[in-house]
Amino acid sequence: MNDQDDEKTALHIAACQGKIEIMKVLISRCPDCWEMVNDRGQNILHISVQNEQKEAIKYIIGHPWLDNLINQKDCDGNTPLHLLATTSCYVPDLITYRSANKLAYNHGNLTTLDIACSDKYIEVLILKGLPLPNLLNNAIAGFH
Repeated sequence: MNDQDDEKTALHIAACQGKIEIMKVLISRCPDCWEMVNDRGQNILHISVQNEQKEAIKYIIGHPWLDNLINQKDCDGNTPLHLLATTSCYVPDLITYRSANKLAYNHGNLTTLDIACSDKYIEVLILKGLPLPNLLNNAIAGFH
């Protein structure tokens, strides 16, 4: 652990590192610990998404308390979907989750789609040689 871990719970650290078995043990021993947030107001779903921990995200998706996490905003007003739009992590089940508010605005007045379609994000994908998501390909094709 380092100084940055001071404001995180053990569950946050396990989620950050994608340690599913540790997450399972912690939640079984302290069933309400999934509700806790770090000093940035981020829950375990924010942290899993930000650190591109697909297995942790899939584990969280499989629980009924996901409804309480999916639209929760951090100190910047970002939901886990806002953070997902800034990564190269692709988790269709999270993107299409029934109660996910895809039109939520963060403190920069941006929705998830605004972030995903931003020049900065597209440039990062191109520089990394990653394929553009279909949504972006369709949006770009509409401008030609």
